[in-house]
Amino acid sequence: MMQYILWAFIAYFIYRFIFGFVIPLVRTSRQIRQQVKSFQDQMQQQPQQSTSTTPSANTNTTHSKTGDYIEFEEVK
Repeated sequence: MMQYILWAFIAYFIYRFIFGFVIPLVRTSRQIRQQVKSFQDQMQQQPQQSTSTTPSANTNTTHSKTGDYIEFEEVK
């Protein structure tokens, strides 16, 4: 009789371990992998989009930088 109770406790703890720790861990790791993959896909698509818009953005800028000097007005 004592042996059946011991096996019941062992089975209960194994059940709790699997459904309380292992399965949520697997779900979370799968979700993180999907998010990382989608983020990497977005990063790979972003340079393609920015290269097509960069030439038009550069033609609109008419000012030129002449150095590191920044004009400022002294406030009293």
